[in-house]
Amino acid sequence: MKIRLFPLLIAAFAAFLSCENEIVIGVDEVDPYIIMNAQLHTDDSTHSIILTIGRRDGTDPCSGADVKVFLNDNPAIRAVEVEMEEMYEKSVYMFDAEIRPGDRVRIEARVGSMLAKADVTAPEAPVIEDVDFSMKENPAAEDPDNRRYYALKTKIKDLQGKSYYRCKIGAEYEAVTDTSSRMLYTDINLLDPSAEPLLTAGWASGDEDFNLSNIFSPENSYSIFTDDSFEDGEYTLNLRAPVVWVNSPWFNDPDYVISDSVLMKPTAVIKFYSMSFLQYRYIISLYNYDLFGYEVSIIAEPVSLPSNVEGGLGFVSVESYSEYKVPLPEFELGGRYY
Repeated sequence: MKIRLFPLLIAAFAAFLSCENEIVIGVDEVDPYIIMNAQLHTDDSTHSIILTIGRRDGTDPCSGADVKVFLNDNPAIRAVEVEMEEMYEKSVYMFDAEIRPGDRVRIEARVGSMLAKADVTAPEAPVIEDVDFSMKENPAAEDPDNRRYYALKTKIKDLQGKSYYRCKIGAEYEAVTDTSSRMLYTDINLLDPSAEPLLTAGWASGDEDFNLSNIFSPENSYSIFTDDSFEDGEYTLNLRAPVVWVNSPWFNDPDYVISDSVLMKPTAVIKFYSMSFLQYRYIISLYNYDLFGYEVSIIAEPVSLPSNVEGGLGFVSVESYSEYKVPLPEFELGGRYY
């Protein structure tokens, strides 16, 4: 079971942020309201919803809420509250559902007289046409361990109309010993975006308010991009995965122990996600948040985070994905604990 969250900083600062569903903050007392955040994906069947109660002076957990999820015209799925220590002062609700491109998802959260709801539709999935694989070396790399890399030239076909994407490289491993074989996985993003201009030269959104290409921006850690340079056409991205990253995996299974030599048979899993413009704008706003140092300064210039939650605040989105698997060279691993 996985939780996939963008940095949900809106929860801690929602009372101070302007957004499309505005709550007017003044001298008078503000009625409590629900803050709802959820990032859903078609490549996962277990999803999380984060709820808090917003007040004039901050936020509180939102325990005991009645949370329902409606997938298309099907009966409601009830999300169950779960305890998670890492989600400090936030309430987490989980539900299981297979979401496919084109599906409509409606989430409703009720606490007493408060009702917050959001309605989103899963976009069309990206199209990965081909991947050209080779191993190369960059002699200019400062760190000798990072000189060898897997070049994964990935050709995609653009979706019709204006489109917004992100990409990542994951991996799965078949661990083989003399007596057993098992599959292991890692969620760590193995993508080195440095060779691909779409991932390093800023992100033009078609709206000057959300274009970071001309300012001093933080690293494009989500590897988002648009189809500005190839709309309704095709494009080949120069993706890289350093060999040392692939051969030093951090597995999802924390109890897996390697005591003897193990033959690892890795497979690169290249994933592309499509998203709405509003989600792209939301991620850009989070970059602005990081850029202007809100974690360390309360007097920084405000950043507007979009909200699509009716009756409250927050952001709910759904991404559709496609993947392409590429077998990589085998290697031996031993004497490490993960």
